[in-house]
Amino acid sequence: IINSPEIVTVSDERVPIAVMLKRYQEAVFLFAAAMRDGRVSATFHLASVQGDATAEVLGEDRSLSVSRGTFTDEFSGYDVHIYRIE
Repeated sequence: IINSPEIVTVSDERVPIAVMLKRYQEAVFLFAAAMRDGRVSATFHLASVQGDATAEVLGEDRSLSVSRGTFTDEFSGYDVHIYRIE
């Protein structure tokens, strides 16, 4: 586990993103929260997601393309996003 790849990389190390990944039935749920005030771009790398998919951003009426388990999203200070990926 210690040597496993990071789930998230950020464009500004001063605004870290905390993540939690859970699987329920056929979907993966990713909970992500900006831990400081400031804008940051976060790229998520999900080894459990193979191929292309769609990440539905719950409660935000938008979705993001996932390519080979990777996608990017934007966060403002203390933003929280919850993603559902089939």
